[in-house]
Amino acid sequence: KDASDEFIKNNLVALKNSRVLDAGCGTGKVCSIAFDKGASYVKGIDLSPVMIEEAKRNCPGGEFECADLSTVVLEKYHVVICGLVLGHIEDLEAVLKKLIGALNPGGHIILTDFHPNQTLTKAKRTFRNDGKTFEIAHSLHQLDEYFTLLKNSGLQIVSFKEPLCQKHPVIFGIHGVAA
Repeated sequence: KDASDEFIKNNLVALKNSRVLDAGCGTGKVCSIAFDKGASYVKGIDLSPVMIEEAKRNCPGGEFECADLSTVVLEKYHVVICGLVLGHIEDLEAVLKKLIGALNPGGHIILTDFHPNQTLTKAKRTFRNDGKTFEIAHSLHQLDEYFTLLKNSGLQIVSFKEPLCQKHPVIFGIHGVAA
């Protein structure tokens, strides 16, 4: 999570007067960062009603919606952020095309997720709550799927990182710019 947040923060462009979407906003942490960096409007979408309520508390200036990224109708944004979410979605192509379609011309998309090598080595996506560990369903999407979809949609990739932990990539981050 820390490596994902760091990639997102490092790749957020000047957001003055920008409209920002955080697709899979969780607790709203990135939404708050977007406002701190000058965004004029921030929308967070998450599938979990509990996360949406937390996001509303953590980022009172944002607009939040409990919705499925597969079915939600999106407006246009200058920046679309999707951190640690796309691996939870089976149909990567449909959702990624939807997120790309929500970009204004020249807009930025910032994606991070669990590295496919982690999935291939049987690592599990988990979270802890009240002392219990829960495993989260995960779909394997190879990096070439992301790159092909982004490039075929006319995006230029301006940054790609694979932060290492114990000599292995744990997450990846991609920053693309729409034509």
